Amino acid sequence: MSRSGKLDKKVLIGLVLLLVGAGVGVGVGMRSRAAVAPAPANALAGGEAAAAAPADKPPAPLLSVVDLGEFLVNVTAKTGLRYCRAQVAVEVGGLGEGEPGKKEEKKEGKAADKLPELPPEDLLRAKDITVKQLTSSDFETLQTTTGRDEVRQRISVALNKALPRYKIGEVLLVSFVMQ
Repeated sequence: MSRSGKLDKKVLIGLVLLLVGAGVGVGVGMRSRAAVAPAPANALAGGEAAAAAPADKPPAPLLSVVDLGEFLVNVTAKTGLRYCRAQVAVEVGGLGEGEPGKKEEKKEGKAADKLPELPPEDLLRAKDITVKQLTSSDFETLQTTTGRDEVRQRISVALNKALPRYKIGEVLLVSFVMQ
């Protein structure tokens, strides 16, 4: 090997060692910062306040996303009737094991890629409520982000009232077009 080849190899090994050392140094630095993190204010006060504080919040319940489908509805506008096309999905809690509509774990060795579904009677009720809430909105309101957020909230509240055995979370407007 030539002299320059040996020199290049030594430089390369030196750079690799430098990078590995820097990575280890950063990792050690991050751990030491986490270990020396300041205590919460109520823990510094000591006494009963620190002892009464809950350890950790319980984890939020898992919600499944259920696709309600695509809706094409008429909406009123100052200039006459317009239309709105929206694909809507909702977060639903209570679609657990042993309940109708639960997500299939495996089918003949393959993981199911299908979203969980509500039972047919509940799905029809959810679609009806969604249509009512969309059609009760006017075109000008639906043009704004605030207006769409209000409709999403109204759909969520109405679904929670109509389907009390489920916990309806966020309403997702997967696609939304008006003309």
